[in-house]
Amino acid sequence: MTAEKNSQDSLKTIETSMTKIEMFIEKNKKIFVYTIGAMIILVGGFIAYKHLIVAPRETKAQSLMWRAERQFAIDSFAVALNGNEAVIGFAEIAEEYSGTPTGNLAHYYAGISSLHIGEYEQALAYLSEYESDDEVTTSLAMLAMGDAYSELGNLDKAVDLYIKAAHTINHEALSPRCLIKAGEVYEKIGQKDKARAAYSEIKTKFSSAPEVDLVEKYLIRVQQ
Repeated sequence: MTAEKNSQDSLKTIETSMTKIEMFIEKNKKIFVYTIGAMIILVGGFIAYKHLIVAPRETKAQSLMWRAERQFAIDSFAVALNGNEAVIGFAEIAEEYSGTPTGNLAHYYAGISSLHIGEYEQALAYLSEYESDDEVTTSLAMLAMGDAYSELGNLDKAVDLYIKAAHTINHEALSPRCLIKAGEVYEKIGQKDKARAAYSEIKTKFSSAPEVDLVEKYLIRVQQ
């Protein structure tokens, strides 16, 4: 009898809860309808924006990019950056096609090109806008920013970026290059212990890298 009573009580509790839920839904029906409608509009708008606006702009950006990349490949950095009568430069692509993958990549190329022609502040501005999940270009962007800060005399910022670039990728070809630059800057600012640590890291972690041949000489230098 007790079990039956408990079962009946449970059913009444469930019925009461269901009634309250139904009343709440009925009372707030318009809010639910508006909320769901707004979500549908937002999702639909995002899909439309992506396919009707972003995709065509990305296609157009790609069709322009190759000429600037060609100039970049032959070290014609001023033309690659600013363009000419036959080439749309990275600077214009980055501005006109911002928000597209190619526009984002144009920021990277524009930053590297600016660095090569001695426009260090401009290089930092472009490279700071570049975002990617690709470890190689991300590390190269940090390395380039480190070079720009070094040229501008901000050695503390430069060395931080060199170390960050080296540890972002941990790559046999790129990390030692970053660590060498970091060690050299540490020497300039009188931090021989940190320079020694940077050089030693190359020796222990990247033993087959070409830079290892230089490291022994550098280590002797910072131990004096």
